[in-house]
Amino acid sequence: MTQSTLTHAAAIAAAARPVAVIPAHITKQTKYVFTDMDSTIGLFWSYYCPGIREYIDLMVERHGVNKTELEREIGRVTHQHGTHEYGWMMEMTKFRKEFKGTPAEFRDQWVIPFWKCLDDNRKKFLRPFRDVMETLHELKQRGVTVVIVSDAPFFMGLTRACDMKLDTYVDGIFALDCPLPDVSQFVDPEDMAYGVQRIKDLEARAHKFNVAVTLPKSCEKPNTGGVLAAMQAYPDATVDNSIFVGDNLKKDGGVAQTLGMRFIWASYGLWLPPEYEDIIDARITPTGQMPTNGHGVGYRPSVYPPMVEDAGSYKAILNHLGEELLPTAPTTLNPSTETLVTDRNGH
Repeated sequence: MTQSTLTHAAAIAAAARPVAVIPAHITKQTKYVFTDMDSTIGLFWSYYCPGIREYIDLMVERHGVNKTELEREIGRVTHQHGTHEYGWMMEMTKFRKEFKGTPAEFRDQWVIPFWKCLDDNRKKFLRPFRDVMETLHELKQRGVTVVIVSDAPFFMGLTRACDMKLDTYVDGIFALDCPLPDVSQFVDPEDMAYGVQRIKDLEARAHKFNVAVTLPKSCEKPNTGGVLAAMQAYPDATVDNSIFVGDNLKKDGGVAQTLGMRFIWASYGLWLPPEYEDIIDARITPTGQMPTNGHGVGYRPSVYPPMVEDAGSYKAILNHLGEELLPTAPTTLNPSTETLVTDRNGH
């Protein structure tokens, strides 16, 4: 097993690599599937929503805090750092600043319960979507290499992937760095310690991936740096013999469109229970309103990127392993004014 970490300089260089304009033509046989993970292979919200709900109710019961105030503080930190599982989520809230006890007491009363609620619910609820494991097995049997390119923090991307046992069939995983915050951002330097150790422990988890790469945060999609870095790790991968699969039209679709790579839209991963949409778009936000920066689940682009299929399940990949025409124009204008889950920040 070869495990590697991409340096910031190398990833930035990959991101800056010129991208050829690919005309419509017949592609070669598919050899690579570059795939998003959250809401494409498994549903991040399936554990985040019940976990965060459980945590908030627990803090209201134990500490008598205002529920709305706590939700909006978590939403503020989430949107400030671009991930729902930022390594120092509670340490960055106003509740730490107002806490009268020691850093160790805040850790025990606020930080550890936060991660326990999310970890317990992840282990309970996170599963691959139907057809995913069957499809990954079939792809491996056909000699197709599957590589995850995720906007999740690497420590959580690796954790979710291993929890879903994706490393049985997926060859590589590329996910984003979670840069260490400046110690001056904490009430006490000791507040930094738990997050640092948690990240270190999760990144050291044993796995079967042949390639495991931490990308700089600047490679967040729709920046093409993550996929280009993955293609660099697999030198015979080209836009002609590769497919990109993802749920996010703006991010995943944007990468595929820029590169001229075939795109499968994993629209099956976008539909959420109304309660979950309420948690994400009206409760865990800085203002209690759906964000306007394209990170809310209600965000919907006006034009869809080119795609070869609006997929009903992950198994749709198997429809695109032979030769087919590469689309060069946007697939459709969006005629609807209603919201649709199409975009969100990194999980």
